Amino acid sequence: MTVNLQRPLIIGGGLLALSIGALDVLHHLVGEWGIYAVFALLGAAGVQWLHQQADRKLTPLQMPLSVDSGTVKRTLAEVEDVITQLEAEVENPVEPVPGETAKPRVSALQSQMSQLAIDLNRDEIRVAVMGAMGSGKTVLLQRLQSAWADASTRLQFNELPGFSAMTTAGLTAEAIALQQTMTADLVLFVVTGDITESELQTVKQVVASKRTVLVFNKLDHYLPTDRQSIMEQLQMRVKGLLPATDVVAIAADPTPIKVRQHQADGSVNEWMEAQAPNIIYLIQRLEQILALEREQLVL
Repeated sequence: MTVNLQRPLIIGGGLLALSIGALDVLHHLVGEWGIYAVFALLGAAGVQWLHQQADRKLTPLQMPLSVDSGTVKRTLAEVEDVITQLEAEVENPVEPVPGETAKPRVSALQSQMSQLAIDLNRDEIRVAVMGAMGSGKTVLLQRLQSAWADASTRLQFNELPGFSAMTTAGLTAEAIALQQTMTADLVLFVVTGDITESELQTVKQVVASKRTVLVFNKLDHYLPTDRQSIMEQLQMRVKGLLPATDVVAIAADPTPIKVRQHQADGSVNEWMEAQAPNIIYLIQRLEQILALEREQLVL
């Protein structure tokens, strides 16, 4: 053990001696206050380096690159050529191969290519609604289905499993929801207030591969001044991930309000009156996205 420590001790002692010598030289050259200035400069440089590292971590994720139909067709043609070559090699192998294992795999690839051709020619847009449990996904999905019942562009809505950032079971449901977003063209991520750190990380994962709209639901649970503050906070949290226009506030299932009516005889009648859902801004944003990006969503 002593032998192993000799080299580190020699190196450490040498560095310490060099440091003391350097400080002594600086003291003679610039004096005591000069030493303080050097340390101040080194400290400032360290702080700046830390800020640069933090800025790198905060660099916004890049949106998926857009593609055109020509690129997709060329890529699919290349894939079909490869699958054809694989099929020929399986049928007439140069060397002995487990053909019974290879043939099903080639058949599966051929089936996937056939399904891709169907998907690229479909009329409907697949919309996934995801978010934590209790965020109002089910009611929102029902409202949207009703709103698009007679629309020219067909939307196929799918509610993904609700998750909770506080439980292990929730993380499992979150992983399932993320996996299911792969079959969607557009994702509506629903929150009920300022986005949590766990939700933000999930949004980053979704945005990296799918067109996403952040939906602030249960707007009616907050005072008007608080609503504006939450909207601004949400837009700031997803800045660089989503444009401000893709953060939309709604009230899919507003809480009934108490109505009081005074009678001529002095009595008072009270009842709870249902409120109409407020999803008009989300509908308008979806219409804009479909008008401008429909083909891109499918591709």
